[in-house]
Amino acid sequence: MPIDVDLNLAEPRSILQGYIDAEQLTIPVLPAVAIDMLRMYKDPDTNARAMADLIQKDQSLVGSVVRVCNSAAYGGVRQITSLQLAIARLGIRVLGRIAVSHIVRGKVFSAHAHEQEMADIWSHAQLTALIANEVARQCGLDEEEAYLCGLLHSIGKPSVFQAIEELKGKGMIDVTPAEESALAEEFHCVVGFKVAEAWSLPPVVRQSCLHYKDPTESPVDTARVVSIVHVAHRLALSFRDADTEDAKSLLNESVIVTAGISDAALKALIDEAESFVQKAEGMGR
Repeated sequence: MPIDVDLNLAEPRSILQGYIDAEQLTIPVLPAVAIDMLRMYKDPDTNARAMADLIQKDQSLVGSVVRVCNSAAYGGVRQITSLQLAIARLGIRVLGRIAVSHIVRGKVFSAHAHEQEMADIWSHAQLTALIANEVARQCGLDEEEAYLCGLLHSIGKPSVFQAIEELKGKGMIDVTPAEESALAEEFHCVVGFKVAEAWSLPPVVRQSCLHYKDPTESPVDTARVVSIVHVAHRLALSFRDADTEDAKSLLNESVIVTAGISDAALKALIDEAESFVQKAEGMGR
């Protein structure tokens, strides 16, 4: 007789829900440089010098920016050796994306017991962000806002995994790795909202964390961007698996109408799947 995984998770689910409701989650604490970066990221052109100065203060951040700049996805003929040359090649907006990605990955998705899961979640987040950015551009919306929403849409998963480890350590639950993943998938949206709220991120980012799986649940004023994140999330999954048929299934769904992307634009994105994957891999260095 097959095991009913959902039934087996009934008690751990209830305990985890109580843990979340009691505000016992460990929310990642961002350093001041990360908070400043997230605040100015929305309009980096206005803060180009400030952003460059902020990046310059963190040598590991400078190193990450230079490495990404020299990756196959972004590299040119000339090797980049400094932040100033990187800015000249990529521009401050792309540099801002790389910097935000570096900070979030280092503070949230590293040094974790679930190393492979964290790597997979982060890889998917970066790809989702790049696709969301392009969809927003096609739709004439704020590209940087869409990028940030895509990058952080699954930010709750590390905290859920951390909560599960804490509950296991206290002997309160006993679950298999597969069951841990199932619980993380179930609870990460509401936890992501809590993380985004704790970081004082804009409402649209919070709603993307909470409702990207079902944009119809999002408030009207954020529904379009949340729909874009949903589309980007789905395309990212398909692009990683090289499953163009699954990607094309979006053409028959109402979410692309809400997102405001045309059939032709969506097909063009699917045709560029390999390019998106390559660029995401370059940023993951």
